[in-house]
Amino acid sequence: MNELNIQWADAPEGYDIWIVDDNGSQPSAWHRESGDRYQDQLGLYWSKGGDGFTAYHRPVWSGHGLPPVGSKVLFVPDACDNADAEWHRLLSTDGSEVVEILAHYSPCKDSGTVAVFCFDSKDNGREVEQAVAGCFKPLPPAVSEEELDEIERLYEEGGPAALWDAGYRKTN
Repeated sequence: MNELNIQWADAPEGYDIWIVDDNGSQPSAWHRESGDRYQDQLGLYWSKGGDGFTAYHRPVWSGHGLPPVGSKVLFVPDACDNADAEWHRLLSTDGSEVVEILAHYSPCKDSGTVAVFCFDSKDNGREVEQAVAGCFKPLPPAVSEEELDEIERLYEEGGPAALWDAGYRKTN
């Protein structure tokens, strides 16, 4: 099996690693990192750095081209050519929306490929739509508790200048 055959959209929340037993004695399954091992939903695990298996990590999208199927990204209507399209009224926010990419396809002959995605609408429904690559942005990186503690400590000690000196910057 190679990475292109993995259905990332089927991964349970928080399980972003697909492990294949190289010997075929155990079924392939979704795993998450847990210290020095990869653990599945049943609590079974593979030791990191061990032999006999191949671990495929969910691809990280760089922001160029279409986001990978199964990824969660920001849909930014204002970045689209059809930003005033009628269906945008269903988005639950005015700026951007976290959406899940379900598939890629070409809707017409000689047309570009689009990403199909789903999102929660204002009326509490689940909507499915499509958009071109320029309409999506990667999610901002998550900040760990340790990083938040460090930011708070720096701010208390030196204010905004201390954060700047430590390399923290506001990003959009």
